[in-house]
Amino acid sequence: MNVQLRPGDVDDTLTGGYIFVDVDTAALLDGVNVAALGLMAGVTWQLGVAAVTDWLTALLAVAATVLLFRFKINSAWLVLAVGVVGLVAGWVGGG
Repeated sequence: MNVQLRPGDVDDTLTGGYIFVDVDTAALLDGVNVAALGLMAGVTWQLGVAAVTDWLTALLAVAATVLLFRFKINSAWLVLAVGVVGLVAGWVGGG
């Protein structure tokens, strides 16, 4: 059984607009996608545990997450703001 995808579903510059994917291949690709998401989640967790070392970094991580997902703030602005907060905290704390 073949599944026909519409133009725009994939990069169709070489396929002439349509590609046919075997159902078994689609199931395999679904499994690869789930495995990739699991790997990304695991790496994100490990980086978070390694990066959040004190109350300030925990507060910044929570604030950045809320701003990113609730208010859709551009991540470049978040990086800039957290960098400024880190510099000020370093100057004030003598670090």
